Amino acid sequence: MTDSVKHIDVIIPTFCPDERLAALVKKLESQTVRPDNIWIINTLTDNSDKKNLPNPNDFVHVLNIGQYEFDHGATRNLGASKSTADYLLFMTQDAVPENYTLIENLLNKFSNDNVAVAYARQIAYEDDGLIERLTREFNYPDKDQTKTFSTKKVLGIKSCFCSNVCAMYDRSLFFSLGQFPKNMIFNEDMIFASKVINAKLAIEYASKAVVRHSHNYPLSKLFRRHFDLSVSQTQNKALFAEFSSNKEGVKFVKYVLRELWSRKEFFLCIKFIVQSAVKFAGHQTGKLYRILPLSVVVKLSLNKNFWRKSLQQLL
Repeated sequence: MTDSVKHIDVIIPTFCPDERLAALVKKLESQTVRPDNIWIINTLTDNSDKKNLPNPNDFVHVLNIGQYEFDHGATRNLGASKSTADYLLFMTQDAVPENYTLIENLLNKFSNDNVAVAYARQIAYEDDGLIERLTREFNYPDKDQTKTFSTKKVLGIKSCFCSNVCAMYDRSLFFSLGQFPKNMIFNEDMIFASKVINAKLAIEYASKAVVRHSHNYPLSKLFRRHFDLSVSQTQNKALFAEFSSNKEGVKFVKYVLRELWSRKEFFLCIKFIVQSAVKFAGHQTGKLYRILPLSVVVKLSLNKNFWRKSLQQLL
């Protein structure tokens, strides 16, 4: 990255946003490196309430789409098509910058021209509890990391781990690599990241760029989320087969249980074991989606409109 001024646009898909969106926009407005534009791609429903959407102006732009138009990849590509900036910062509506140097710290990672994407560290909201905090600590440690083709064998699937909760992309490389895949139920960020690695470009994890982001899902939603995750991996089986798992799931479970046990949080140990079993069940069921009736798949999925849209395209 040269010393010339770089232009940055933020792209945020939204769906029935809560008050965190306002907090996100406010923090973006006051960054040490201020973005040029915020593009909000808002999915409307029959009962849409726009009270938490910011008023459009020269800085914040709101584009509404129908609920059947939403797609994890294509919707973000739509936002990218509106931008002429040098860098695209994709965020989710529930991720709030921890401080005012988020964009600056992400942008600093593009000092080398082969960096295609830099993603932020996530820390849990206090209200979401210890399990969520430990989950974020495992997936988003406080140490920077560079991931390239040469680290593929060592890191395995972690090589293409990247989260659009908060990730900045070099716009020219983003388009040259074909943007995000379309018709995605999930995982558009990891699939694009795999293309970055295979193109022998770099992914940077910027631990000093921090956002608050976490969830306190009920068991039913955990199942559905991991069902969808498994569907996306099954649909892209050849791609994910290139990256060994390195037993990341087992490492994660051991880490959280060890930390909970050391704190004598025995009830939380039981809760986490149940959560892990539900995630595993969702993942295993998702692998079988092709042999399940569509009506069952829709019930099991978190992203129900993905299947309804697919059915409409077949009719």
